Amino acid sequence: MPHVFNKRVNEFFSHYELIHYNRAEVILRAGDVPSGVYFLKRGYVRMYILTPQGDALMFHIFRPGAFFPMMWVINNTPNSYYFDALTPVDIYRAPKEEFQAFLKKSPHVLEEFNRRILAGLSGLLHRMEMLIVDEAYPKTVKLILYFAEQFGETEDDDSVMLPIKVTHKDIASWIGTTRETASLQMESLKKQQLVEYRPRSIFIPSVSALRHQLAS
Repeated sequence: MPHVFNKRVNEFFSHYELIHYNRAEVILRAGDVPSGVYFLKRGYVRMYILTPQGDALMFHIFRPGAFFPMMWVINNTPNSYYFDALTPVDIYRAPKEEFQAFLKKSPHVLEEFNRRILAGLSGLLHRMEMLIVDEAYPKTVKLILYFAEQFGETEDDDSVMLPIKVTHKDIASWIGTTRETASLQMESLKKQQLVEYRPRSIFIPSVSALRHQLAS
C-alpha cells in the first residue's frame, strides 16, 4: 500500500511547480489563506505558533512525503500555524480543489492518507500523556527517541543521526518546560554518552541504551 500511495502521489504532484525554500525561510504564515496543498519532496518543515512573547512553540515536524495544511484542505479550517524550513526543502504545491478531486478518485491513496491522520492523532495523544505524567528527564528521553524513530538516519544497527537541528529551546517547547531545564536534561544525556552534538544535528550512539533509560 505505501508503494502504491507514494507512486500515485508523486505522479499527481509532479505536474505542478517544484518550489525551493532555504533553511529558516517561512513557507506559510498563520492567518494567511494557503495558495494550495503543499507536498514535501525533500527536507524537513516545522509547524508552530508564536507565543505573545514572540517565542516559537513547535507542534510538529514534517518529513518528505508529508502534506500540509490538511485541516484547511479537508475541513476548510483557517490556517493558524506557521510553517518554515528546518532544512533546505523542495515542495510541490497543487490547487486545493484538484487535490481533493484526486483523493476522491483514488481510494487507495485516501485510505493511506486516513491512516496517516490516525497515526498523527495517536502521536499527539501520546505527547499529551507525556506532558501530564512524566518528569523532565523521561520526557526528554522519549522526545529524542521519537525524533530518532521519525527522522533518524541509521548509521548502523543501533546508532542514529538526526538530520535536523534541534535546539534546547525547541526541546523545552516540545516537553513543556523551561529552556534551562531542557538544557540540564540534554547535558545529562551528553555526559552519559547517550547523545553527541554534531554540526546542525544530534547523534545517538545507541538507541537501545537510550531506550533503557526509561526502564531504569
